[in-house]
Amino acid sequence: MNKYFETLTTNFFNLLSNFLSFLPRSVALFLGRVFARFVYYLSKFTPYRQILTQNIRITLPLSEKGCMQVAKKHVMSLSENIVDLLRIPKISNENIDQIVDFIDLEYYYQALSENKGIIMISAHYGCWELLGVALSLKLDVKLNVLVQKPTNSAFDRLFFRYREMFNIKTHYNSDGIKGLRPLFRSLENNECLGFLIDQHGESEDTFGRFFGKVVSIPSGPAHFAYRTKAPILPAFIRKNKNNKHEVVFFPPIHIIEGDKEKEIYKVSQQLYRVIERFIKNKPDEWLWLYERWNKLSIDGQEIVNSIENFKNKEFLNENK
Repeated sequence: MNKYFETLTTNFFNLLSNFLSFLPRSVALFLGRVFARFVYYLSKFTPYRQILTQNIRITLPLSEKGCMQVAKKHVMSLSENIVDLLRIPKISNENIDQIVDFIDLEYYYQALSENKGIIMISAHYGCWELLGVALSLKLDVKLNVLVQKPTNSAFDRLFFRYREMFNIKTHYNSDGIKGLRPLFRSLENNECLGFLIDQHGESEDTFGRFFGKVVSIPSGPAHFAYRTKAPILPAFIRKNKNNKHEVVFFPPIHIIEGDKEKEIYKVSQQLYRVIERFIKNKPDEWLWLYERWNKLSIDGQEIVNSIENFKNKEFLNENK
C-alpha cells in the first residue's frame, strides 16, 4: 500500500510540475494564491491551523490577531513557493534573472577567495530548493548538500531529481562516517557544502538559544569549519515585493583554534542568531508547519532529558 501511495504521489507531482511549467509564471502563481486561500479556509476545520498559530504564538511576541495574520501570510507564501519549486525544471540561464536577484554578493566572493571551500548554512525559509538552483546557474557554484532523507520516498526522488538537473550533489546524513569523506573532499576542491540547520539537532551534543528558548542546535557546520578552516557563509532566499526571489548573503563566519568544544558552541550559537534575525524580519516565509518546539518542556525553557548532560550548559545562561 505504501509503495502504491508513493508511486501515486510521484505521478501526481510530475503531472502538476509539467502543468505549472507549461503556464506563464504569473498565471501559475495566481493559481497558487487562489489555492492558498482555499486551503487556509479549510485549515480552520483541521488541526493544522492550531499547529500554525501555536508555533507562531510560542515563537513571536504577537497578539492572537497578529499570529493569525502571520499564519495566513505563511499559507500564501508557502503556496507560491511550492509553485516555483515545481517549476524548477523550467528554470535556465535564459530566465534565471527574471526569477532571482542577489543581495550582498560580495560576501560570497569574499568567502570563495579563501580557497578553502565554503560551508553554506541556510534554513527552511522561502523556496529553499531554489536557492541551490540559483547558486548553480548564476554563480556556477559546485554545491553539495547534506540532507535528512524524507520519510516519503516520492519527495526524496523529486528533490533529488531537481538537484541533479543543476549538478547539485545530494548526500544523506544517514550514511555514517563513510558518507563524510566526499563532503571533506568537496571542501578541499573549493566547492560548497550546504546545510539547513534551523531544525532540531538530533545528536543533541550542542545546545543554544533560539528565540529565547534552549534548543538543540545542529553543530555539523561548526565541526566541518573547525576541521577544515573553511568559512561559514549564511545565505537565505526570500520573496520581494516584485514577486521575485532574492538570495541574501551575510558576512562569512570563521572558527578559530583553541578550546574545540567552546568554539563549536560559540559559532553554532552565532549562526542561530543570524537565522533568528532573518526570520524576525519577515516571519511569514519560515516553515511554521514544522513543530520546532516539540522537543522542549511545557514551559519552553529546557530540553527534556538532554540538557543536564550538556557540558557547556553554563554558556546558555551567558547568552540569555
